[in-house]
Amino acid sequence: MIKFIDMNVHNSYILTIMNVHEINRSLLLGLGSLEPLLPNWFGLKSSRICFPIHFGLETMPEDPGLLVIRGARQYGKSTWLEGEIVKSFDTYGPGTTFYLNGDRIADNQELELEIARLVRQFSPTAKVKRIFIDEISAIENWQNAIKILWDSGLTRQVLIVTTGSKATDLRRGAEMLPGRKGTLERSNYLFTPLSFGNFYREATSYLDSKEDAIAAYILSGGSPLCCQTLLTTGHIPPYLIQMVKDWILGSFATAGRARANVISMIDSLCRFAMNPTSQNKIARESGLANNTSTAQYVEQLMDLLCLAQADNYDPQKNRRNVRKPAKYHFVNTLVPVAFGCDELSSVANFKALTSTQRGKWFEWIVAQELWRRDAIRGVENPEFMRFWQSKTNEIDFLSPREGYIEVKSGPIDPRDFDWFNLSFPKQKLTVIGDQTAAFGKINCMSLFDFLNQL
Repeated sequence: MIKFIDMNVHNSYILTIMNVHEINRSLLLGLGSLEPLLPNWFGLKSSRICFPIHFGLETMPEDPGLLVIRGARQYGKSTWLEGEIVKSFDTYGPGTTFYLNGDRIADNQELELEIARLVRQFSPTAKVKRIFIDEISAIENWQNAIKILWDSGLTRQVLIVTTGSKATDLRRGAEMLPGRKGTLERSNYLFTPLSFGNFYREATSYLDSKEDAIAAYILSGGSPLCCQTLLTTGHIPPYLIQMVKDWILGSFATAGRARANVISMIDSLCRFAMNPTSQNKIARESGLANNTSTAQYVEQLMDLLCLAQADNYDPQKNRRNVRKPAKYHFVNTLVPVAFGCDELSSVANFKALTSTQRGKWFEWIVAQELWRRDAIRGVENPEFMRFWQSKTNEIDFLSPREGYIEVKSGPIDPRDFDWFNLSFPKQKLTVIGDQTAAFGKINCMSLFDFLNQL
């Protein structure tokens, strides 16, 4: 079948995509070249800008089981999957590795039949057996097929690697498979944004300053495709914006939620950025029925790996105070860009913002980075964060792993934080802003240095 694939911003071209059965025939018999079969991976290798992919899965396990990898659209999951198919085939040879595409499978019964058919085709001498399934979340009730096959014993010697963009379905489906994921040390992964450090190494050839690089990274949300486009063209094209909006709105439409409410909700979250806000207020400002509706919309944005909820935290009692208003951070900054927050599409647009306007974007990118680091570590539910607030003072983030963090968009005066030593005599505070310096327990760090730590 002929399909249009946008491989890079300068050379969009038509590629022949083989039928899945033809791909598996080549993987079984070892005939022909894999390059025309897996165009995304080989296209990436020949691209002018090639970003490394790192989300915590350093090497593919050889043991059988189930790997579930959730991620946002256009962050490179399918490309990564194709690369792993190539590596697996090259390492273990024909008859050890197969592939399925969830977008081309009608239902969970067909999925069950396809997996069973492939299992029977593995080489009798194969020491490692793997089936890679892209976009498994496109198949309704996909977990039923995995459950039946595991219980029957047919897949207990097979590693099944799945990816999906319908993060809500994939997470809940995986949770419905207790005891059927093998004995892998870790079976759930989040496909994280590109790190700033890897982005910056390429950006130095295209951008004039560290400030420009930070602005471009914020606008891209760490999406490799968007990063590449920004660096080579200087702006985010309309088709990328529409792609993100279609992904978000389509996910909500599938859940039976009104398009207008989604747009209004995201607009409200942009306007209330940096401020603790009750769900009741969000409902009132967004036109939602009540705070229960707000909670459902928030949960879906969190499941789509777009949003984090920071609850008011009491360090003395070591617990969240869920009765108090929470703060909501976009952990995929491409989403507020796509929905028109501050009408940004280029580095020049971002640099034209006032210091106050930039403040929310800096806080969001810090939240995105904290989320990314926790996701790579395998922290359960990294979308739940903490902040602290008294009647007079506030700390933006209280991270068990990163410590106490405050974000500032302008110059930093350490004397503004004398209160911290009295309130938290045993703790240290990292203030992320425009400078790097240490003042006792107050460690000032530039946003560039913070993002470039890992």
